[in-house]
Amino acid sequence: MKGVRLGHLARVQFGPLRVFMNYIQDAHPVRLKKIYIVHTASFINQVMALVKPLIKSELLGLLQFTTAGPEEIVGVDYLPKDFGGPFDEVATMHAEQKKRLETVFREWLMDSSALKEAPKQKNASSNSIKPPVKAFRGLEID
Repeated sequence: MKGVRLGHLARVQFGPLRVFMNYIQDAHPVRLKKIYIVHTASFINQVMALVKPLIKSELLGLLQFTTAGPEEIVGVDYLPKDFGGPFDEVATMHAEQKKRLETVFREWLMDSSALKEAPKQKNASSNSIKPPVKAFRGLEID
């Protein structure tokens, strides 16, 4: 959370945050066992107060906050060089992954129909059940 300040909370938009949290909780294709948030800032409690209503209780139980770095959780043997491990730097791995997405998965990403939700089917019987709506302006009570 380098460079993040408490003033950034004022810029949080709840619409995109809600969509992101729904994606992480319902649509993200992985099974989560634990979520470690490392190098947390001192104002993490204020951030969680904003986000907590959007998080399911199952996911809340998986969150672990620590001020320590990832080397204390995972081990140096599995980390990139940025954190003292044997693997490439994060920026290098990011660039390689981005290039791979742009080449190997280009056609799939360009096909917007694969990324859109299928339209919902309307029930034909649902329209016939609704009672007619009349205005109450001309209503007279005896």
